[in-house]
Amino acid sequence: MLANGVDVLDFPFIVEPGAQVPSVTIQFGDKSTELKGTLTGSDGSPTSDYSVVVFPDDQRYWIPHARRMRSTRPATDGTFSTTGLPPGEYRIAAVTDVETGEWLNPDFLRELVPASISFRLADGRPATQDIRVR
Repeated sequence: MLANGVDVLDFPFIVEPGAQVPSVTIQFGDKSTELKGTLTGSDGSPTSDYSVVVFPDDQRYWIPHARRMRSTRPATDGTFSTTGLPPGEYRIAAVTDVETGEWLNPDFLRELVPASISFRLADGRPATQDIRVR
């Protein structure tokens, strides 16, 4: 949903008293994004000892409870997946000892950037991004 070119699903939509309501565009679609991958240890074997954090490359989207951030745990075979992220540029990282919700903190995300991998999600196209931890 766009209001004056701004995605109001990501940023507040405020109409001041007496102001003209901007044009709003609602777009429906039947395509979704899917990200999947495998987490492996330094020896190349699958591991589930980490959490996988996915977050947008653009720091404007690093806001609490953003729809562009996810954290998931891999299965015992190291595979992980997430769906429903909006298309765009993202980063992904494997972390240990992450507390619930900590991955929503911009300071935490800044620390992850150097150890993260950049990737792109396109609407309706599955993406694969494997992670190998050192």
